[in-house]
Amino acid sequence: MLNKNLIDLEALSVTQIDKLIRKARKIMQSPADYRHACDGKILATLFYEPSTRTQMSFQTAMLKLGGRTIGFDKSSAAMPTLSPCGTRSRARRWRPLSIHRCR
Repeated sequence: MLNKNLIDLEALSVTQIDKLIRKARKIMQSPADYRHACDGKILATLFYEPSTRTQMSFQTAMLKLGGRTIGFDKSSAAMPTLSPCGTRSRARRWRPLSIHRCR
């Protein structure tokens, strides 16, 4: 599932969803085994609607996996005139990991 965009669970097969759930259980059961899984990686969070709880959840998870995060939200953006699609294309150049949330 590397290099895939997950927009909707319907895009995944039952086998792929099962694999994700199994991996999540392994991480939850043995978090120390995964504390360096994202060493050297940066997660860009792009939020077009305020969602403190969701953003904090993603940031906490990334930190627990050894990675870092950079944030972007529409209200504090230095690029307020960009459309979500334009921002996403720029984010791909910044880092391979990104979370997009817009409605």
